[in-house]
Amino acid sequence: MRTSIIAVSILISIFYATSPSFCFDKKPVITPIENIETDDQFIHLIIEKVLSSDRYALGKALYYMEKSLKEDTYISHEKEFLCILYHVCRQPVYTDDKETCLHNRKKTLELIGRLGNKTRGTGYGRISKDILIEVLESGNDVSIASAAIFALGMVGMDDEGEVMRSILSAVDKWDSSEENNILALAVITSIENIARENGKISEPESTAVLSGMIRGNYDEMIKEKAAAVMKQIAPVQVRE
Repeated sequence: MRTSIIAVSILISIFYATSPSFCFDKKPVITPIENIETDDQFIHLIIEKVLSSDRYALGKALYYMEKSLKEDTYISHEKEFLCILYHVCRQPVYTDDKETCLHNRKKTLELIGRLGNKTRGTGYGRISKDILIEVLESGNDVSIASAAIFALGMVGMDDEGEVMRSILSAVDKWDSSEENNILALAVITSIENIARENGKISEPESTAVLSGMIRGNYDEMIKEKAAAVMKQIAPVQVRE
């Protein structure tokens, strides 16, 4: 018995020693941004701008990260990028400059989606997905919800169906919004991308959502897009 306990302890130690060192627990809980340990001056510059009280400096930091992702110079900074972007996601939207705050928040979600797309199939891709789900499920602004759904489509991961369930829940919550065309387009695009990347849609309710959009109070462009995507995914779901 003692030998078995020792063996299990050794296996657990090996697991933790070889697991990726993220800033996150099982839930995407960020290590305080001030505690990020790095000698990289680029990361220090971004952190300094993010922690400043200047929202335009934050916009500049997001621009630097976007440029790094486009030029593929982000590699080796994935962990720090996720920590910084998650920190921004959790900041309040100030009513005195709501437009700027919402713009920065939506850009942040886009960058998480881009990073998740580039790191799909890795621990960083999964964390990107989890962050976006948390934002989608905890948010109270339809434009942020739409941005999170677009970003989830960019990541394209949904091994367990949790992304589609989160998206379907958002449809129930926000479908009566005045911005329902934007939300609908985000949902349709994400369903299309997730189906393409995974070869299937885990939740059959997605066809019901698309069908509702075809019949609903949406622009004709939205209805046509929903019909086209439903034709793409319906055969896949029938085979299952």
